Amino acid sequence: LPTPARPHRVQIYWQQPVETLPGVRGLIDLQVLTQTDLLDSDPRRETISELPVGEVWRFSERGESQVDVTDAHGQVRDADTCCVLVRPNGVDWSYVELVHPLDFHATELRRSGERLQIRQALFVNFLEKGVILRSRVRGAIVDRSGDLETGRALYRQLCETAPPLAT
Repeated sequence: LPTPARPHRVQIYWQQPVETLPGVRGLIDLQVLTQTDLLDSDPRRETISELPVGEVWRFSERGESQVDVTDAHGQVRDADTCCVLVRPNGVDWSYVELVHPLDFHATELRRSGERLQIRQALFVNFLEKGVILRSRVRGAIVDRSGDLETGRALYRQLCETAPPLAT
C-alpha cells in the first residue's frame, strides 16, 4: 500500500517463460508495475542481482565488450547497454540479465570483495496520476559454451515477445 514516504502502488510478477532456447538452463522474467494517485511523483526503483565475481560482458546486436570490474570496490555505470553477462569463476555456466529496451534506463555494476551486483534503474521519469508504468527484466542461467550467442538470442526473444497483460 502507498505511504507518505512511498506514494506508489507497486506490483511485482515473476514468470517462468514457456518458450526456451538451446543452452538455457533456467529462465525467469520479472515484471514490475507502479502507479500513484498523486499529480506528480518520483517512482524510481531498481532491481539488484548479486553474483560471485568473474568476467563481465556487456553486449548488444552490434557486438560485445568486456567490462573491467577487477577493482575490489569497482563501480561501472552504463546508460547504453541493457544486456549484461557474468561468467562467475569456477562454474560451467553464465548468468545473463536483460532489460527490455523500452524499459531500460541504466545499468550499474558494483563489486564488493568477491561479490558482484548488477543494478538496473527502473522508472526514472516522473509519474502522474492515472498512469501505470511497467518494466521487464529477464534473468537466465546459460551454458558457458556459446553464452554470448545465447544471450543475444534471449534478447531478441524478449524484444519480440508482447508484454504480459497484468495490472
